[in-house]
Amino acid sequence: MVEQVTWVDRVRVKATLKHDIGRTALAEFFGTLVLVLIITSVVAQNVLPKAGLGNALIGVNVGVACGMLTL
Repeated sequence: MVEQVTWVDRVRVKATLKHDIGRTALAEFFGTLVLVLIITSVVAQNVLPKAGLGNALIGVNVGVACGMLTL
């Protein structure tokens, strides 16, 4: 019986990184990207609405902490 190769298997073979340094660099890049996106989103939520609606620093700290906990 001939085993069928799915498109997912073909993509997995071509997208696999064989070197540890490449995998590590890619993981660091995506981890930093997610962290920067979380922080800038929280800051944007506090900057864009009307100013003077409480202590913005506490809101940013709590927002960043909640975002980092989800990682």
